Amino acid sequence: MLTRLRSFSAVMARKAGAGGLPFSRQLAEMAWLYVFRGLGPGYYLMARFWRPELPFAEKAKHWNGRKFLRFVHRINDPAYFKISQNKLSEKCLLAGLRIPTTPLMGLFHPRQGHAVAGRPLTTVAQLEAVLKEAGGGGFFFKPAEGDSGRGVFALDTVVDGERLLFSDPISGAAVSADELEQRLLSSPAGYVVERTIAQHEALAQLNPSSVNTLRIWVVHDCGGVHVVGAFLRVGRVGSVVDNTAAGGLACAIDLESGVIVRALDLTLERNEHLCHPDSGRPLQGLQIPYWKECVEVACTALRVLPGARFSGMDIAVTGEGPLVVEYNVEANQRGATHFDVPHGTLFSGFETQ
Repeated sequence: MLTRLRSFSAVMARKAGAGGLPFSRQLAEMAWLYVFRGLGPGYYLMARFWRPELPFAEKAKHWNGRKFLRFVHRINDPAYFKISQNKLSEKCLLAGLRIPTTPLMGLFHPRQGHAVAGRPLTTVAQLEAVLKEAGGGGFFFKPAEGDSGRGVFALDTVVDGERLLFSDPISGAAVSADELEQRLLSSPAGYVVERTIAQHEALAQLNPSSVNTLRIWVVHDCGGVHVVGAFLRVGRVGSVVDNTAAGGLACAIDLESGVIVRALDLTLERNEHLCHPDSGRPLQGLQIPYWKECVEVACTALRVLPGARFSGMDIAVTGEGPLVVEYNVEANQRGATHFDVPHGTLFSGFETQ
């Protein structure tokens, strides 16, 4: 705790010295927000509340994690949560209603595994047969129950006569069947197996090792179904996931134009990046491909999700258009710090209901 407090103090002092609010003012605001809003110093810094141009009244409209979850559980019926929390059920919902989504190969599980081709998927030998019939290529493996990219991995496959060869897409190192089996057995709920997304070139060039996806907050309030905030998550070199929890960047998007207005890292410093720190590709000012279509498919996906009036939609963009990757009916409360809009404003359309 002492180390963390020292880190907070050091960041506050640096921001004050760089033209931010004086240290004493930051400390006073932190104390007020903690006592009356339940917001800690970490949130204060992540939201960049040290900016002198930001009115304090706007800061007071941000919600703490408990209030955010209470609100989400009020507008999203918890009885339906498992549909979106289980990657297999949400994938089947999207595919069954023909909403563009990532191609599903099946669920690998030692007892309940099943391929979309209609046969068991309980052993690595059966998995090899399914992927070989698909012609090989790249595949993504996600724990059926999980979040923040934990346990997710990708493999490249090549059909070599009667065999299917596995390799790591980043290092190129061969992966044996035994190694693959150990990884697949690490998730008690099994692994959802999907075809790797061939993302749009404009996004791939930012960081080619990860599929860089949009997180779009969609609500169904008194104004209908609409988007209230969006940011692009961009991974770092050597990572197959773009999650901000895994060290990626959060790039806020102007909702009207679909253009990135700022890109921030997830350190307490919230450093702004005009270009990607690894690839050097420009971030600020980048036009998101198929932006209008991304908004439309995100809104459609919320309309068909039973019992839900809010979700953070993960959207991938390919050369042919957007795909819905997954729902997040309990999206991270800190998403508001990327939009730079307080929760009280984002969800104001529910206040009259």
